[in-house]
Amino acid sequence: MKKLLTLALMGSFLMGSDIDGVIQSINAGSKSIVVSGTNIQVMPYTKIKYDGCRGERDSYKQFQDLKVGDFVEIDVSYNQNKVVAKEIEIQCSR
Repeated sequence: MKKLLTLALMGSFLMGSDIDGVIQSINAGSKSIVVSGTNIQVMPYTKIKYDGCRGERDSYKQFQDLKVGDFVEIDVSYNQNKVVAKEIEIQCSR
């Protein structure tokens, strides 16, 4: 029973989760960002979306549009000990 619970928890951890926080650094060479102390790989298929506010429309962005200091919500998965971004949502600054 204990092994089944451990496997179930590991399975949900490996499938994906969210990381929220401020972008602390960006590495353009490796296409990665650090958020909440976690290095996150941004892939070519990663959706990057800006959550518009104050009358702005939501819009899709590219890696080079990310900035240190942006508050982001990231849907991540785990692949071979790497944290990989499936979707990044840039929150509007309030």
